Amino acid sequence: MTNHTEHDPLTGIRLDLTMTLAAPINLIWDCVSDVTQIGRFSPECFEATWIDAHRFLGRNRFPEGHVREGVGVVTERKHLTAFAWTMLDREDEVGSFWRYDLSPGTEPGTTVVHHSFEHGPGHTGLRDEARVDRSAISERLARLAHNMSVTLFAMELATVGA
Repeated sequence: MTNHTEHDPLTGIRLDLTMTLAAPINLIWDCVSDVTQIGRFSPECFEATWIDAHRFLGRNRFPEGHVREGVGVVTERKHLTAFAWTMLDREDEVGSFWRYDLSPGTEPGTTVVHHSFEHGPGHTGLRDEARVDRSAISERLARLAHNMSVTLFAMELATVGA
């Protein structure tokens, strides 16, 4: 995690998570690249639907009960290797960058997944919360790290017997 400036503590903050999953790369690829299936895996993003070939509408539910939706734009789709997207705010500015990088694990039938998040310059709920209470930043990042790992474990479990 990096903190870029005193006046903007969010732009550029990153989370990076790398896990080796006991599942073949093609099955993990199917999980990460089909945004319509994310609701099966994520504790936060419960739904995503394609708008067109490169954009989707994602819906997140937060612990306090409110729901936010946003438009995601796929920025990279390299078969079996990388899937990345940005989430836009209401003014079409980038609120966050998300990415999955996949590579074969050292053991047969395993996949190394690097999952990353970076806060962008756009307007987000966290930006609103941080204006009131800076501790919201560390709380949100901890929740994101947890949710990212839960999502990857759920993807791994979904591939058992597939």
